[in-house]
Amino acid sequence: MYFFCRITHVNAPLAKFWLGPGREITHVNAPLAKLWLGPGREITHVNAPLAKFWHGPGREITHVTTPLAKFWLGPGRELTHVNAPLAKFWLRPGREITHVNTPLAKFWLGPGRELTHVNAPLAKFWHGPGREITHVHAPLAKFWLGPGREITHVNTPIAKFWLGPGSEITHVNAPLAKFWLGPGRELTHVNAPLAKFWHGPGREITHVHAPLAKFWLGPGREITHVNTPIAKFWLGPGREITHVNTPIAKFWLGPGREITK
Repeated sequence: MYFFCRITHVNAPLAKFWLGPGREITHVNAPLAKLWLGPGREITHVNAPLAKFWHGPGREITHVTTPLAKFWLGPGRELTHVNAPLAKFWLRPGREITHVNTPLAKFWLGPGRELTHVNAPLAKFWHGPGREITHVHAPLAKFWLGPGREITHVNTPIAKFWLGPGSEITHVNAPLAKFWLGPGRELTHVNAPLAKFWHGPGREITHVHAPLAKFWLGPGREITHVNTPIAKFWLGPGREITHVNTPIAKFWLGPGREITK
């Protein structure tokens, strides 16, 4: 049995929500709130730091005064200037950021866009196929390398990598590592805290003793119980988390799934 409702006000810190079409949050004063609002939903005002938003096509945020803001703007939306630290942006192809002087900046640049040098810590990049970052001296760097790109060794903490099919990370001694391994890649044991994993269909993590773990399990995979704080889960359609006793939990549940409490 499911209850369909609308959340009009949120004052809980670090809350993250996935609301289906027809769900709308009108005001948010909680820090670190992350919202996914369906097409036709719009957040007009944001005074909370670290806010993250996904806005459907035709939605635009014109001004941002809060640090660490993260935004996904639909096609035809462009941010020309950014003075907030730790900002994260998704820019559609044909959009380009030429200069970045803020630390921890994260960018998605369309195909044909390339950053040759990065001196900001914790930078995150998504480069299209054939794009490569040759040199990085900043800790905690995060990279998306196209097919045929491979990182063999990583000694920086909290590194995040997305490697295309046929690429493999052979050794990792850094805590908080996050990995996306293509089909046929499997991590059998994880003793690093805050690890995040995306495993393709047929891949399963049987045991996890690290806090703050994040998992994406393919269809047919289900996590029945979670005792680690701040866990994040994406469960395929037909999967449901019935009980959660961890703070600041983040969930993406398939259509027809709802967390009532």
